[in-house]
Amino acid sequence: MVNVGQTNVEVSRTYVGGESVVTLENIQSFISSLQGVLRELGCSQAVF
Repeated sequence: MVNVGQTNVEVSRTYVGGESVVTLENIQSFISSLQGVLRELGCSQAVF
């Protein structure tokens, strides 16, 4: 499910929210991908 909307019509901000089934495998894959990106950016000190 994805929600898109505005909290206030007078402000030009839009929010997007999502909902999904989360598995341990998906979390591990996400963390691994994030660590790879941080390494490429030179953020090797990042701790998870």
